[in-house]
Amino acid sequence: MIQLILFLAGIRVINSLANDVAQKPPMGWSSWHAYGCESCTSISDNQCLTEASIKDVVNTMTDDGFTTAGYEFIILDDGWQADYRNGVHLQPNSQRFPTGMIDLADFIHNKNMKLGLFSDLGPTSGCGLPGTAEHFKEDADTFAHWGVDYVKMSGFTANPYAMDVEYPLFGYYLHETKRKMVYATSWPVLQQSFDQYFRVNYWSVATYCNTWRFARDVLPNWNTLLNIMDTYAYLQSRLIVVVQENKMAWNDADLLVVGQNNVTLDQCRAQMAVWSIIPSPLIFSKHPRSLTAEQRALLKNEAVIKVNQDDLGLPGERFDQRSNIDIWRRRIAPTSNLSYSYAIAFVNTQEYGLPIEFTIPLHELGLRHIPGYFVTDLFPSRTSFYSRTVMEPTAVLRMRINPSGVAFFKAEVIVNQNIYYAFLPPPTEGIVRHLV
Repeated sequence: MIQLILFLAGIRVINSLANDVAQKPPMGWSSWHAYGCESCTSISDNQCLTEASIKDVVNTMTDDGFTTAGYEFIILDDGWQADYRNGVHLQPNSQRFPTGMIDLADFIHNKNMKLGLFSDLGPTSGCGLPGTAEHFKEDADTFAHWGVDYVKMSGFTANPYAMDVEYPLFGYYLHETKRKMVYATSWPVLQQSFDQYFRVNYWSVATYCNTWRFARDVLPNWNTLLNIMDTYAYLQSRLIVVVQENKMAWNDADLLVVGQNNVTLDQCRAQMAVWSIIPSPLIFSKHPRSLTAEQRALLKNEAVIKVNQDDLGLPGERFDQRSNIDIWRRRIAPTSNLSYSYAIAFVNTQEYGLPIEFTIPLHELGLRHIPGYFVTDLFPSRTSFYSRTVMEPTAVLRMRINPSGVAFFKAEVIVNQNIYYAFLPPPTEGIVRHLV
């Protein structure tokens, strides 16, 4: 139906995924939680969204190794726009960005990073600034002219019933610019927020967008994080299929809250683990200079990022729930014949109380590769003893999970079967082995 409407309008919509970008979930930094719609006292003000503050973020990201870790996009959210268009063209706020967007894009590109900009599908944005309505072609051309690499298209003031046509239409104009830009949208969540019974066409969403928000905005508290996880689990039968069938298309669980007030490091670890299993874009929004050493280490955790950016690109799932433990699972590389490796997260959903001691045999997680697995704790602690530990399917995984925390493991299939038995525990304990 969408294609028919656009065809009758004389528009041939191209699959947005033909842009050959977002082959893996995007990683980067967003200005939204850092600055929002805050007003500025001066162009040199680092406490609001300005050219100076963005350049400071870029320099810090490159100097502190975030770029090397994979965080490549610098996304200016709502607030960069001038109050009015220049004729039909969007323009940046000249007080905040005195040298303009082309200069800023050049600066960011010279640092081996990429520029992202926010816009709204409707007439105005949430900050009351010009939206893209009635200027789809002009805005797509403007973004391409400026050297934008990522477009976040919200729809705060857009008509939910028109989104099934308007989101693909704007994607068409982005494609027509011939510049490769990630197309990130809020299409599904906006329709669901308008009407909880709205039947979102996820096939169309995944066909025309690179990423899409499926749940309400993240806030720095545990209940919000759980709500997003529960929303994904509720929708996963649809969300998993569309990602499997559409490469370069990803479910977006919203921003990482690492560094924000009112969230603990355990809660941030749980978010990083589940966002890597979904997998969702990894985009944080705290000024990197304000992060603690532990928060920086979490964001740059190489093993966790590798799960998120896994080459197979398969979506994960909430596999099971046992008492207060949610079990999340994702198939990842490497593979052996028909067996996958896995990333597995055990989330303690209780916000308060004592840590939970939890045990489970690997085979109950669906891990049935007879030669076994190398099991590694991706958030090791002083009590953790899994570091490429060899375990077969009957072996029991043991963990201690803090309230609103997570135990996160990678189980890598063993290809080399030249193995000897280190010891033989009781049958209910399974067998732990070591390679020769």
